[in-house]
Amino acid sequence: MGAEKWPSVDVLRKEGEHFRATELESLSASKREFLKDLLWNDASTEYDARFLTAWLHTEEPKRGPFSKAFWVVHDLWSFEEERHYRGLFAVLAAVFPETDWRARLNDRVPSFDHLESSLPDEFSVLVTGAFDELVTVRAYRANLDVYGKVGPEFSRFVKLMIADEALHYARFLGCLKAGNQQRSAEASAVIRSVRLAAAGSPYGATFLLDYDAPEYTDTLLAKAESILVANL
Repeated sequence: MGAEKWPSVDVLRKEGEHFRATELESLSASKREFLKDLLWNDASTEYDARFLTAWLHTEEPKRGPFSKAFWVVHDLWSFEEERHYRGLFAVLAAVFPETDWRARLNDRVPSFDHLESSLPDEFSVLVTGAFDELVTVRAYRANLDVYGKVGPEFSRFVKLMIADEALHYARFLGCLKAGNQQRSAEASAVIRSVRLAAAGSPYGATFLLDYDAPEYTDTLLAKAESILVANL
């Protein structure tokens, strides 16, 4: 699927406009609200990847130096998350144009204060990134039927996003195994630390651990942790 051509932003925008004009009103008010919240949460979180990148570059002197392999994986991740954001935002703005979504994005101010002590080095960042990507794969899959209501091109876009997120997990995992294998036993402690920190503070536009939605169940998070630990 990675070699498949992605639907363009224009194609996604037009499909979103068509869905708004022909089918949106057929959904119940609660389903419309759910779709709006889902698209906003997904688009804004993918947008927040840029804040994580900026934080990593700023914090590296205190937490690094991070390896060359880390930055290679990061740069691929950053490019692909930006592609996700642009597609999701195009659909969000087309289906629900009455809100100034761009202004809402511009108002976002990231805060990593609650995560700083849990992410002291490259190993903890990679573990948290791998965990987060695996959780995201499963969350996107849980809502495939909702995304599919917008149209086949957006459904295909989301499936390509899922493939990307799975690839991000595999790359982070590979980086962990190549450079941090001796610390694999610490992975569970890192995950529990960041989860505890995230649970105790509002999501701060950090990209990581934005789990304030019904699909992010304790069962899902525990399963992702067990898979990551087993893979390490």
